[in-house]
Amino acid sequence: MSSGNIADVVGPNQSDGITGDMGGPADADLNNLIANTQTINPVTFDAASLEFDFVPAASTVYFTYTFGSDEYLEWVNLFNDVFAF
Repeated sequence: MSSGNIADVVGPNQSDGITGDMGGPADADLNNLIANTQTINPVTFDAASLEFDFVPAASTVYFTYTFGSDEYLEWVNLFNDVFAF
């Protein structure tokens, strides 16, 4: 799942100028998470989301995930890369 151009994932990450505007919508839930942060522009763009319901069959559930951001250094404190679980 990506909120940007997946072709830009190929490393090594040696550029501070890889970015993109995919023209995608924001996500209201993610916007609410960052609304009261020190981020100058607390809205989301190009949101990628996956929602699901499940019924656990045991008392413990584990999820493994990786979150990465190529744009972090270019946009830190101006925009937020937000992740919610």
